[in-house]
Amino acid sequence: MNRHRRRSVSTEEIGLQIAPMIDVTMLLLFFFMLSTALGNKNTTAHIKVPITKHTAEYVSRKNSIVVVICKTGEAMVNGRITSHGDLHSEITRQAMAKETAKPVGEIHADAHTNGATIKKVMSAFSASGISEVSYAVENH
Repeated sequence: MNRHRRRSVSTEEIGLQIAPMIDVTMLLLFFFMLSTALGNKNTTAHIKVPITKHTAEYVSRKNSIVVVICKTGEAMVNGRITSHGDLHSEITRQAMAKETAKPVGEIHADAHTNGATIKKVMSAFSASGISEVSYAVENH
């Protein structure tokens, strides 16, 4: 008895299935697109401004350049996160972009911000030619 078996050779090509890989890739792409924040981070910073008893009502002007200083010391100029070294150049750039001839500055700093950080911002406003600067406080 002859026990030799003949193996049938398959003529089917061995290849990679590309459709499932495309599906997985698209799912990963959608996941990362939806979970990533676009634009500037922390454009609306949550800060606790200092409290005072006697202040006049202040209305923010159209030509104001707003510098927000967070509790961590991070600074934002009109919603753009800026390093302390670039404050002067960013304030100057924002002042040149304003339509009015004389922009004003606003400082919105957290109540726990140290004086040295506020002094740097004031110096940056002064170096940029902005002499009118307001400091945001909460009326109590």
